[in-house]
Parts: sequence; C-alpha cells; structure tokens
Amino acid sequence: MTKFNLKFSNYFYIITLVQFLHSSEEIIFKLENWMTIVMEKINNLGIPFPVLSISEKLFIFLNILAVSVFGIISFLVFKNYRWAFKVAKIASIIEIINGILHITMAIIFLSYIPGCITGIGLVIFGVLCFKSYKQTQESET
Repeated sequence: MTKFNLKFSNYFYIITLVQFLHSSEEIIFKLENWMTIVMEKINNLGIPFPVLSISEKLFIFLNILAVSVFGIISFLVFKNYRWAFKVAKIASIIEIINGILHITMAIIFLSYIPGCITGIGLVIFGVLCFKSYKQTQESET
C-alpha cells in the first residue's frame, strides 16, 4: 500500500468512527422527531421540500446499516481493493454534504439540530479524505 493510500485509508477509518458518533448523536437526540419540524420550516421559507416522517425503529436501523456499510468499506479500503477507494471517495463527499446540511440547519434555525456537533467532524475528515484521494491519484500518474 502506498503512503497516500494509507493516509486515505486512515482518514476513511476516522470518518467511519465519526459516522458512528454522528449516528449515535442523531439517535440519542431523536433526529427523526426534528426532521419533520425542519422540513416544515424549510417549506415556510418558501422552498418546496417534501415533509417526511420516519419511525424511530426504522431510523435506528438505517443508522446501524449506514455505520455497518462504512465499516465494511473501510475494511476493504485497508485491504487495498481499488474499487473500494472509489466508493469511499463518494462516501466522503456524501459525508461532507451531510455535515454541511446539519450545520446549516442549526445556523438557519439558531437551534441545536441533532447531528450538527459531529457534523463538524464529518466535514473536516471528509475534506481530508477527499484531498488524500486526489493525492493518491496524482502519485499514480
């Protein structure tokens, strides 16, 4: 494994840990209850957005599934499967967006939104992971 691959692998592993903390924050502080409130407020701002509702059990299941998938991808990245690096790169971009959305909602509503604290870690390590992926590509050419 090259130096840059190891760097990328380590950053993605950290993203996996932060995603675990992020999912925990969302579950503990019941993001599923906030989602409807936030979506209604977005609609009240004149931005058409579907108002969705999700059960607590389904929300918990989806978060466990997400963390599990990240764990599997992280393992495959450490095993140096080239396709896993591409999947991890896409996942890091999704995590950047996820973190930004949580932080933005907290700022817009001047209120704590579950996931906004760990969202900071998702953005930071998502950017570091993405940048190290680009370095990996540059070192191979």
